[in-house]
Order: sequence, then C-alpha cells, then structure tokens
Amino acid sequence: MIADQPAEMNQDPIDTAGAIVADDRLTGPKGRKRLLLFFISPQIFDFDTFLPVAMTLKSAYPEWRVLFITFSKRNHDFIMSNPTHRSAIEKTGVFLYLGWDHAKSRLGGIALRLRSMLMICAWIIQYARPALFLQRPFLRAPYAWWYALARLRGGNGYVLWKSRSPDVVHHRLRQVRKEPPPKEAPSAVVRLMKRHCDAFIHFHDEQEENIDWASGFGSLDGVRRVKIGLPHYLKPWRDHVEEEVRLEQLKLMKDGVPNDTELYCMFPAKPHSHETLRKAGSIEEAFSTALRALCKLRPNALVLCRPHPRTLNEPYFRDLMEEVGQDRARLCFAHPEVLLAMSRRAIFNNPSNLMFSSFQGRFIDVSDYPDQHFKDFSAKSLADGFGAVYVDPLSDDFEERFAEVIENDEVFGDLGVTERRGQLIARNPADIESLLDLLAAPRPYRSL
Repeated sequence: MIADQPAEMNQDPIDTAGAIVADDRLTGPKGRKRLLLFFISPQIFDFDTFLPVAMTLKSAYPEWRVLFITFSKRNHDFIMSNPTHRSAIEKTGVFLYLGWDHAKSRLGGIALRLRSMLMICAWIIQYARPALFLQRPFLRAPYAWWYALARLRGGNGYVLWKSRSPDVVHHRLRQVRKEPPPKEAPSAVVRLMKRHCDAFIHFHDEQEENIDWASGFGSLDGVRRVKIGLPHYLKPWRDHVEEEVRLEQLKLMKDGVPNDTELYCMFPAKPHSHETLRKAGSIEEAFSTALRALCKLRPNALVLCRPHPRTLNEPYFRDLMEEVGQDRARLCFAHPEVLLAMSRRAIFNNPSNLMFSSFQGRFIDVSDYPDQHFKDFSAKSLADGFGAVYVDPLSDDFEERFAEVIENDEVFGDLGVTERRGQLIARNPADIESLLDLLAAPRPYRSL
C-alpha cells in the first residue's frame, strides 16, 4: 500500500527520550557561534552515520554552523542525488565538495588542493572552539594540521566512528582478509601534540572487535570514550525519515503507481562483494534468482531497487531491470530507511550493513554464503536476530521457501528473528546528552 499506510510501517517503537538537550554553556562567550566541521570520506555509510548526529546537534543549537566536507566528487554527487540526504542537509548545514577530481591538469589539481586547505584553515580560525569530526584519528596531513589549528583556537578534534554495525557483520571479512590494516605512521604535527584525537565517539557495546581491527589508523589509548547510542534513533532523524516516507509515497502516486500497490525493496550489491560469499558471480546470481521469483509470486507488486553506487552501471543489474520492465521494478534513490519503512519486505543479495544497522523492516537474506558460514552459523542469515530470515538461493525448494517468507507475516513475529536487535537497542538507547556534555566540557589538557 502507498498513501494510506503509516510512515512508521515495519518499524519498532523508538524511544527518543533525552535525544535533544539544551545547555547555554555551549555557545561560548556572548553567544558566539560554533563551527562543527564533519569530514566525509569516499565511503557512503560515513555520511549515513554522521548526518543524524549533526541534525540533532543543530536541532539543539540552531545558531551553530555545520559544514560537511568531502574530497570525493563521486561520493558528493551520489549523496546529493538522494532526496532524503538533500532535504536533511538543507535543515542542518552545508555540504561541500572541495576535491580536485575535476581538475584539467596536474597544476590545476595542485591549485585546487591548496585552495581547499586554505579555505578550511580560514573557517577554523574564524570560529572560537571549533569542533572537527573525522571517522578515524587525525593521524595524517592535512587532517593533522587542521586538528592542530583547531586546538590553537580552543577547539577539538573528535573521532566519530563510521560504523553503526555490530561486530558480527565483519565475521566473514576477517576470515578472508586475516590481517588488520597495517599501522600508519603519524605526521610530525601529531607526534608533537602527543595525541591523535581528543575523544572517541561510538554507538554501542558490540563494536570492540571492529574498533580494535582498525587500530592501525591511529591510537585511542587514554582517549575519553563517549557512547551515544544508535544515531538513527535520534528524534530529528526519525522525524525526517517519516516526512520523506510521505513524500516518496506521493511521488509514486504522481508517477501513476496505484494506491493499493504492494511495495518491496532490494539493495543490489556491487560484484566485488562476492569476496565473502561462495564464489565470483554469487552476487549477480542471487539478485537474479530473487527478483525473478518475486515478480512471479507478486505480479502486481512494484520492486524499488536502490543499488550500491558501483552497481548502477553493472550489466547484471541494468540488463535484469530492463528485462523485468519499469512496471515491475524501478530504480529509486530514496534513502534505505525510507524504502524499508515503505516496503512489505526488503531483500538482500549479500549480508549488507543495512541489515545490522537500520533496525527496522522485515529482511529476507538470499546471500549465497560459503560453506564456512554454515559451519559457523548453520543455515541462518549472518543477520539472524537482527530482523533477517534466510532463504538459500541454491536450495531446490527456493521458490517455495521464498514464497512462505513473502506471504506469511508470522515468520517475522517469531521472537528470535529480532531478539538480538531488541537487546542491542535496549542496552544502547539513543541519547545525545553525553556528546553535548563533551562539547561543553573544557579540554582535559593541552599539547600546544
């Protein structure tokens, strides 16, 4: 259903108590504005983690200036193609691409780099007590320089952890790659300051293995840790998602989609994701099997497909979409959480972070797992307990089993399907107060 279904469809009740906290101390002397500067890496899920946090801080202190900066043109363009992201940015701050991918010459690229570095320096100098947020320690230039400059202005540099997912999502990846990333050498500026950041902000109590795995990116020893709960449960973000659901429903109606149409969503993965699956081709084959089966089972339904950015031009995706037709499946750039709220089911052809970090919707996992997975977890999804039901795409009775989880809502009513998700949420409620306290507190000590 489209227009008459509630925006919170398929979502558990969300406790946002304490999500916005006011404190007059944060604006500084005479109510001066503060700069919150978020550096966004080329990876899309950094922004999905940072944006709810930034929205909530801005909601608590509208006078603060929020800047998002990326040096990846591809990531900037993909983020801005998402209507949910665009409208959230309009409410929160400014998103700037300050890279040099578009430079026409090497000299032009150097000039753009210098311009970007000086612009960021100027912003940091302009504001008292600027706060810088990066998804890893400020180990390397130019981030180390900006971090040092922020501290000279009475500000700080914080690591805002990029991943919302629990450690289990990386189980197979660690088996494949075996060794963590190598340790990186800190810049001279960081060595002089004798610190890599001022605090580490994370989300819940099932992230320690992943955090340790990334220790090569910089030291967190002796650094204050702040846990803020699951950021996408913060009230400003939840309110925004509900608004976007209504807008997407209206958009479909204007496009001629009947009011009573059943909606499903799929998130086709990039082919390289087969690294943790059975073989090369696992991604493509699972998507094809699931989409064809769904179109056969639900001939009047519409499947909204939001592929990974690197999947958009992949033949396996484009050819199959053309084969089934626009009236059966269509490309959609709405935010995943919006699609999950609109859809009866969400279908995944790999163990996506979305299954572990969206905490809403009814997930069907059709990943072509390797034999090692079944030894470790039996015939279950890697996201078992987080809302996912597994259907083996290679099983002889795939269509029968797939039809059961499509048609029978009671499959998802089993406590075990969402038990781990519920426990994680209960132990780690969304609460921004600890971050606001961190921003208000004097720095523990100076290095410069």
